[in-house]
Amino acid sequence: MTSSQRYQDKAAEAERLVRDARQSPELRSELRAVARQWRHRAELADWTARQLRASNASVL
Repeated sequence: MTSSQRYQDKAAEAERLVRDARQSPELRSELRAVARQWRHRAELADWTARQLRASNASVL
């Protein structure tokens, strides 16, 4: 499992908790922010992996 996938899984879990009606509105707001952060980390990990592959390909 790649870093990007792990971060996407964490974001999905936070989003699942946001949909839980038992959570307070304040907590749901915090969980949305956390999910955004995990999605951003997933995008960064994906971008970094693509850059590394591109730089390794240019060396070969």
